[in-house]
Amino acid sequence: MVRKLKESKYIEAEEEATELVTREVRRKKINDEVVERVVELASQIIVPASSLVKEYAAQAAHQVIEAAAVIQELAASEAEVLGIVEATEAREGNVGTS
Repeated sequence: MVRKLKESKYIEAEEEATELVTREVRRKKINDEVVERVVELASQIIVPASSLVKEYAAQAAHQVIEAAAVIQELAASEAEVLGIVEATEAREGNVGTS
């Protein structure tokens, strides 16, 4: 009877150890699957990030083009004003000498 009791405890301990190992194997498998999924998702994020960079660069280029157009308009206006001032000064100079 003592022997059967020892065998029973041994079998029970073995079953508990087996359950523990089985749980750990399952946990590792789940962790591996999670890591694999995270890596997969991370690799998908790279594409949208590069798209965002391209979009940002396009927006920046558009802003530069708009700014250049404004500067060009200001330069044309300034040239026109200078032309009017020069013409006026020339007329006034001619009027004074005539």
